[in-house]
Amino acid sequence: MTDETALRLLADAFLAEHAEDAGRRLERLEPARAAQILDELSPERAEAIVRTMAPLPAATYLAAMKQAPGVVEALPADLAARVLRHVEPADRERLLDEVSVQAAEAIRRLAAYPEDSVAAFTDARDWAAASDWTVGDARKRLQQWPQPHVYVVNRSHEVVGVVEVGALQDVPADQKLISIARRDVTRLRAEASIADVKTHPAWLEVDMLPAVDPAGKLVGLLRHKAVRRATAGGAQPPGNAMFQAIMGLSELYWTGMTTVLTGVSSRQPNVEARRDSPDN
Repeated sequence: MTDETALRLLADAFLAEHAEDAGRRLERLEPARAAQILDELSPERAEAIVRTMAPLPAATYLAAMKQAPGVVEALPADLAARVLRHVEPADRERLLDEVSVQAAEAIRRLAAYPEDSVAAFTDARDWAAASDWTVGDARKRLQQWPQPHVYVVNRSHEVVGVVEVGALQDVPADQKLISIARRDVTRLRAEASIADVKTHPAWLEVDMLPAVDPAGKLVGLLRHKAVRRATAGGAQPPGNAMFQAIMGLSELYWTGMTTVLTGVSSRQPNVEARRDSPDN
């Protein structure tokens, strides 16, 4: 194993454990420097850091990154939309032209809604089933993408029913999903404020609700935990002693990460010559 490979593995392991800390510290750097560091990482590792940042700095760094399309592709569509709202429209379109058509369409659809809307907090990874799906089809999808309820949509992409996951256990695999779906489905307006749905009575019964546009077509599925996160407000600061201890660890982690990444990005092909030079 070469020194450069070892450094990259060390950086990857470090960032896997401390992505949130790295995100906070990168927000303090100049965009060009932060983008340079993020470009040294895989899109998946950079995405884990970008998702911990506030939308505005995240957008600034993405605009300066060479591998921005890969990071956008890796981000959940709702988060990518919130970040890209802070990018100039022309630059946003150029960036979305370089990601998959499916991801770009989901991000554009969500970015069209206000930042504090219900639609902005739906997750494109959550899915609805077509009305001609069988119970077996739903079971297979749930193995890959688990969720608490399966919403059923017709050919016009209107929500026509919902099935509790537990109800799929004792039903023949070839039975049509729509035949066991409950038809009285609560729907949220996609353009509504996320704060307005915090106390919706339906949350007492379900953990996920469909958000629909004015024409009644499904925009996305909203999880109750996303509502709670969005409306939680600012957390209280920790006690002074604990706060200082945490910040001390943060400084230590950041020093280690910066050293590792600087070592990786500054490596030259002639590693042995540099190691033998008087300065080393």
